Amino acid sequence: IVFAAVLFPLWPPILRDMVWYISVAILCLFGVFMIIAVVRLVLFIITMIVVPPGIWIFPNLFAD
Repeated sequence: IVFAAVLFPLWPPILRDMVWYISVAILCLFGVFMIIAVVRLVLFIITMIVVPPGIWIFPNLFAD
């Protein structure tokens, strides 16, 4: 893996583009998970005030 990473400049352009797109897709997925985590926290705080003990959606979001 290290050898392949060192030779990254020698990779064909199509392969370098595919690695770029895959890394951006993974970063976007991580961002979506973070947005969902913030939204569910805000909803929990709102429902905790309105209807104790609150509603916790997606309780196992980061369990795996």
